Amino acid sequence: YLGWEVQPFHWAGLECYLKNMRSMWLAPRGSGKSTCAIMVCAWLAISEPRFRLPDLQDLFPDAPRTIDPSNIRIALTTNSSEKAKELHAQVRGILEHGSIRLVYQMDLRGARWKDHASTTSLRDMQLREGTFTALGLGSKVTGGHYDVVLLDDWVTEDSARTEAQRNKLVQFWARTVKPTCEPWARVMGAGTRYHPKDFYQNVWDWVEAGLWQKMLHHRALIEVGEGKFKSYWPSAYSVEQLLAIREEVGSMAFETQYQNEINLMMGDFFDQEWLSHFYVWDELPSSVRTACMAHCIMTLDPAIKAGKRNDYSVFTILCYAAPNFYVRKVVRGQWTEEQMKAMAVLLCKEFRPRQFGVEVVGGMEFLVQSMRRMPQLPRVIALRPMQYRGKDKVGRASHVRQFFEQGRVRLPEPDGSNGIGRLIEECMAFPGASNVPGWDDCVDSLVWGLLLVTRARNRLVKLRR
Repeated sequence: YLGWEVQPFHWAGLECYLKNMRSMWLAPRGSGKSTCAIMVCAWLAISEPRFRLPDLQDLFPDAPRTIDPSNIRIALTTNSSEKAKELHAQVRGILEHGSIRLVYQMDLRGARWKDHASTTSLRDMQLREGTFTALGLGSKVTGGHYDVVLLDDWVTEDSARTEAQRNKLVQFWARTVKPTCEPWARVMGAGTRYHPKDFYQNVWDWVEAGLWQKMLHHRALIEVGEGKFKSYWPSAYSVEQLLAIREEVGSMAFETQYQNEINLMMGDFFDQEWLSHFYVWDELPSSVRTACMAHCIMTLDPAIKAGKRNDYSVFTILCYAAPNFYVRKVVRGQWTEEQMKAMAVLLCKEFRPRQFGVEVVGGMEFLVQSMRRMPQLPRVIALRPMQYRGKDKVGRASHVRQFFEQGRVRLPEPDGSNGIGRLIEECMAFPGASNVPGWDDCVDSLVWGLLLVTRARNRLVKLRR
């Protein structure tokens, strides 16, 4: 009736909702999962059970009365009140659609038809709750009771960032939404992963414990052989388009937002809360900015080889103003030797570091010697891993982990140009993704910077030129 394209994975999502009392559907961004959930809600609100397919006639077997359009109560919940109103507007738009009105030969708009709540003209019982009620995160519900509850896109990047924010979602479910669910209520969720410990991980745990019935998981890229993929929605996204999206947004974001996989984020070395101490340079006290400029260093973790599947070279600009470390910028790329030198000169002109540390691995001694002959660069220090008692990357990071844990490593807000977003992603994956090319270079460069700044006070570390 509505002219929408319905793919096999859409049918799978609809089936998931209709055959399970409590279910969650994880699908890629832009896949239409929210629209499918809204369609189910609209259908439940206007379809008489006796006219449905036999296996869909009794969707509320434990209810003491027949749940039908005359009395059904549906809660549309999402991450904000404004988003909830948008969901509500979408479902009202379906009911107002000309093809739906043509089928029913009547106006389905009831006496109450507002932004936050509405009642269809099929309602013939006096109930406090409307046919639809829109609820956003933080909404207060006093005495509401619902037969169907939609949980749409509860998790966002902000709500998954810290443990406190993640707990807020769990508490919103436990203290606000769940108490409004009738014992026979159907709960339908739709979302996309953001964090290994986000609300959807709680749902996974509830499914495994038998408290929920189904977790449906769709990936945008489906592997059909070694290095070969097919698209979950070929008419909308070709494999080439999806691979281009992965290149544009980065592997970490693609794995969570399009694959709903959190394996790359399963590092256990850094806590995400340690990486949420942000600053704005112009808002720092002048005394802090002065100290930062006086104690500014630059580090380089150079790539041994240049190639799409090899490591990246990474520059990090780091300042120190007791007791905190301020990361100014992270620059990552695959450069030739001359391009690397040119980038070093550009960064020195911009930030004027007092020292420049270069990791010496795989025969990179020549690079250090070459850079020492460049008058545009400050003092160049060779950073040799063997001077750290044979420690590997994890061992080196262990020396400075306390600074992150104490909240002393401050980052500028990620803006797409300062490299901080990539740094945070690598920290969250460290050390689990250290064996993946290019997935710890930013971390290693920052760790070298922290070690270089603190070398005078760290007896375990002795750096020599």
